Amino acid sequence: MILREKGELMQSGSIAAEIERLNWSLEAVTNVTRVLVRAKTEHEVFLAACEAATRQNFYDVAWIGLPRQDERRSVVIGARSGELANHLEGLDIRWADVPQGRGPTGTAIRTGQLQICNDNASNPSPQPWHDWMRRFELRSSLSLPIRLPSGLVIASMTVYSRHQNAFGEHEADLFRRLGDDIGYGIDMLRTRAAYGDARAQAEQQERRIQMLTAALRTGVEGMAIADREGRIFSVNPAFTRITGHEAADIVGQHPGMLVAGHAEERSFSEIWHTVDDTGTWQGEIRCRRKSGGPFPALLGLTAVRDGAGAITHYVATLLDLSPLKAAEEAARDERLFSDSMMESTPGVIYFYDRDGHFERWNHNFSEVSGYSDDEIAAMHPLDFFHAEDKTLLKSRIDEVFETGESWVEAPFLTKDGRTIPYLFTGRRVVIRNRDYLVGVGIDVSDCKELPTLHPTDGL
Repeated sequence: MILREKGELMQSGSIAAEIERLNWSLEAVTNVTRVLVRAKTEHEVFLAACEAATRQNFYDVAWIGLPRQDERRSVVIGARSGELANHLEGLDIRWADVPQGRGPTGTAIRTGQLQICNDNASNPSPQPWHDWMRRFELRSSLSLPIRLPSGLVIASMTVYSRHQNAFGEHEADLFRRLGDDIGYGIDMLRTRAAYGDARAQAEQQERRIQMLTAALRTGVEGMAIADREGRIFSVNPAFTRITGHEAADIVGQHPGMLVAGHAEERSFSEIWHTVDDTGTWQGEIRCRRKSGGPFPALLGLTAVRDGAGAITHYVATLLDLSPLKAAEEAARDERLFSDSMMESTPGVIYFYDRDGHFERWNHNFSEVSGYSDDEIAAMHPLDFFHAEDKTLLKSRIDEVFETGESWVEAPFLTKDGRTIPYLFTGRRVVIRNRDYLVGVGIDVSDCKELPTLHPTDGL
């Protein structure tokens, strides 16, 4: 038996050489198995496998190839180790059944079979992987498919050695087991990650449900949820408050039971069919409370569908419009009252903001001035006075906005150039944080002849 330098294989074929070779392989497999227990990422597992294989001098380089689902079916480096690891760059390796994919790495990934070459030096093939091995005096290679327990190949581990016949039957068995262990470890990591993601999503979903539940309980809009047959099985507190029906009164009923009147019931039947076709409907409709009294409501209906498009639930929302309708009616009454007051007043009434933009005026204002409503809307209050009177009028307007009220006697200039003596009053009002002047003008022609104006006249 011929012995070589320390770290090299003894003469091929000897029992001692085979034992030593197996020890190297077994140590590599054992080191990887230890890492699998504590690894937290797939890269950590792959890198540990490569480092464990090259820790002894017997295996010179090891790398993990990851198949990509791109058009070229390329293989990229996922991890590597050994003194020749940096020389792996630039190799065009694929796993498709093409010339670049028929090397040991691509074949192992494509076929799922272990690939062993124990004498590359005698292989005359000009293929790039053979040339690469000859360039660095590598004699043996092993490409190990790494598969999940499901059988899916997710990577390959390729190991090179300068020694001829480095991978015998026993080594092949050890590396097969190593591939199974790595695949099992990766599967455990993915399962753990998937469980963590699922748990995080479940917690997030639970938080959303809690927030939605809180919103439904505290919302002012009533909500009822019905099954695919249209039977109500859940309502929120606002729904019972609006309709007067407790949950026990309405569970199992169809939302149509809330509609007031036969005409509305026929209309609601058509609406329900519309929701089945379009998925949603919203509009105003008359409903009835448990006490029997009708009320206007804004009703929304939505059909909830599963992934296949089949309806699984209906959601009905209900907003009582009674307060809004009452407010609108009160506003109309107030407008009618104010309009009546303005039009029944014998004088002129005006309402403008601090910039002099007219907001409202009565019919007398248009009739006396001779201007149309469109013309008045584009004018400034000082446009109704002669130039020599505008300084005094402006001071009185400013006084209203500064002190709250004022008055002045001045000649009112009409469109046709006539002047009419008027007594004007003004009072400041604040609406929505904006200042306005509201005032009344009274024709004083019959009372006295208007004296000549001086800057000190007024208050």
